[in-house]
Amino acid sequence: MRQQHQPGDEAEMASRFLPVERLQKGMTLAGDIRVSPSDLLLCSKGDIVNSAMIHKLRSWGIEYAAIEHSYDMRREQREHCVKALRQKVYDLFTAVALRRSPSMLAFTEAIEEMAFAIDRLDLEFFWQALAQLKGKDGYTFVHCLEVGLGALLISKNLGFKREQRVQLCLGATLHDIGKLGVPQAILTKPGALTAEEFTIIKNHPAIGVTLLQSSGMSHPLLLHAVDEHHERYDGAGYPHGRHGDQITLAGQITAVADVFYALTSDRPYRKGWCPLRTFEYIHSQRGVQFSREAADALIDSLSPLYLTGMQVLLSDGSSGTVEEVDPRFPHRPSVRLGNRIVDLRDCPEIAVISA
Repeated sequence: MRQQHQPGDEAEMASRFLPVERLQKGMTLAGDIRVSPSDLLLCSKGDIVNSAMIHKLRSWGIEYAAIEHSYDMRREQREHCVKALRQKVYDLFTAVALRRSPSMLAFTEAIEEMAFAIDRLDLEFFWQALAQLKGKDGYTFVHCLEVGLGALLISKNLGFKREQRVQLCLGATLHDIGKLGVPQAILTKPGALTAEEFTIIKNHPAIGVTLLQSSGMSHPLLLHAVDEHHERYDGAGYPHGRHGDQITLAGQITAVADVFYALTSDRPYRKGWCPLRTFEYIHSQRGVQFSREAADALIDSLSPLYLTGMQVLLSDGSSGTVEEVDPRFPHRPSVRLGNRIVDLRDCPEIAVISA
């Protein structure tokens, strides 16, 4: 027997009941959801609705949930936060470009707010707002925000302390600031770069470090993120050609986050990859381009967020919805096909062919 939550106290009366099919990511539950006869707690009051929760409620046959009325206000606050952070990134780039001393306090406070949201598992607002902003704002600044937020998630997964996460996020957000010192004609050149032009491009991490140091930013995690985001674990990167553990963990994290978001973004010369293909590529490059530690942490942190709820077509002709992802095998998720779930880890003859 399924047990639907019923409103009781005054706080819950300030909520509204919605069918599970109408729940949206970022809403807040106004009460516990339990199932009888064991009184099993599925979700708790105050939990933030995400894709995994919606699928969980569906699988248990839950039809309605109480949602706080404050959702719309909270959504607007998060969207405003992302837009304000984008403006702070722009202001910071401008100040550094003009050799002014940038105002780091407001920027750092915005990063700390993102870190707090991640600690509360309230980050899906940021992804939604970033996606909307990307459609209006082009690539550069939204990419910077994505890499910074990705570095926050990865470093949290790896056990970094809050202050360390904030400093790493600052560096990851500013990873490409050295491109301010590269001629615009090279950055926007539609064709292939000459050897000389590529040599100039390869200097942008070092230029970025110099710019930040001259602006008073000297935290090691911040500078390592900027300096090493193009280094590769096998030594094939630049500007230093470092390999393995010669690359700091901050550099390893920023590098894999930078590549992930570059691949999933639309560019003038190609369509962005779907997340499933990108996770599979990152997984294939563990120990090659990326350290296993950083790549595994990225997949572990981001794959549930990006893949859960995704519609996929399987090689046997069936289509369904991604139910669960094993970070060790992101390309072999569990897929809901009607009333049954197929775990592709146990079905080597079936593969995801499109998403």
